Amino acid sequence: LLAASPADQAAASADARSTQLDNSVRRCLSDALYRAYWVDDRDLTDRKVLSDVAKTVGWSVDVGDVLNSSSSLGGTAKGQLEANTKEAAERGAFGVPSFWVNDRLFWGVDRLCLVESALAGKRADMLRLAHVPLDAAERPEQKLTIYFDFSSPWTFLGVSQIPALVEALKPLRIKVEWVPILLGAVFKAIGTPIVPMAALSPAKATYANQDMWDWLGYHGKDLKFPSNFPLRTVLPLRVYCAQPEDKLLSALFSAAWQRDINIGEKAELSEVLSAAGYDAASLIAKADDPAIKDMLKKSTARGIEAGICGAPSFQVNDGPVIFGQDRLGLVADLLCGWVPPATGHVQSKL
Repeated sequence: LLAASPADQAAASADARSTQLDNSVRRCLSDALYRAYWVDDRDLTDRKVLSDVAKTVGWSVDVGDVLNSSSSLGGTAKGQLEANTKEAAERGAFGVPSFWVNDRLFWGVDRLCLVESALAGKRADMLRLAHVPLDAAERPEQKLTIYFDFSSPWTFLGVSQIPALVEALKPLRIKVEWVPILLGAVFKAIGTPIVPMAALSPAKATYANQDMWDWLGYHGKDLKFPSNFPLRTVLPLRVYCAQPEDKLLSALFSAAWQRDINIGEKAELSEVLSAAGYDAASLIAKADDPAIKDMLKKSTARGIEAGICGAPSFQVNDGPVIFGQDRLGLVADLLCGWVPPATGHVQSKL
């Protein structure tokens, strides 16, 4: 229906052109079709439903004619839809919504800030649903739980944004709880490949690499992809359990993802710890303590029980798990008091 556009009017008959969808109405029809299916739960395979939806935006059209590929209008619609699909595939699209801005693909509603930034030529803020409340200073302290592993570039990127997020939400008081996890153990427990990138289709893998650099640019962060990837992080995670400090967390992430230091190797880890002002030998010895090993096992089990599927994952005041550095805007909303609609009251087909 949407593909019955005026793009190929020169090849259509006068009668067909009079019923083709004007571009000025296309967005309204798109909204109406999405609402009919996802909110009102209407059957879009029913021609009468399609006709009724089209009429709501002022377009009177014979839906049967549109769906008949032998008719002038139907043939135009079919050809345009096939051409659109081919163009999307050639540009690397693998899902929807996909956006093509200045010869560059962006995928997903979470990337709208990247789309806006590309269009405007300057950084656009993430979509926010709530802001710092006027009575923030009087509100109880908020707890932000962060599940992390040093093995993920996305976690490096997400963790690097936490100080700025906490600062931006002042005078709201936020207590950050860092929970180290073995991401490989999480993946094994939920049936995800140990290296998820290796299981992606070629198109999605290509985009995922671009996406990472897009986000790094958006946040103004440098990254040097480790030559020893995938990283072995059991030892540095245990070291963190023995000395859970923000300074140590930052030093280990920076070493792994900005300086290509193999923090999974004892000798290289020792150098990083010493440079950060720690007694490296003492910390590495503590990492072999059964109590420290058990601490990491328990924190990993806690993440799995909470329902995490990757890292970074977040919880606000022990609420639902929020996955991904690209959802930090939603994390900020929850910290500011935004309450998502109750599941039973969400008007959606989902």
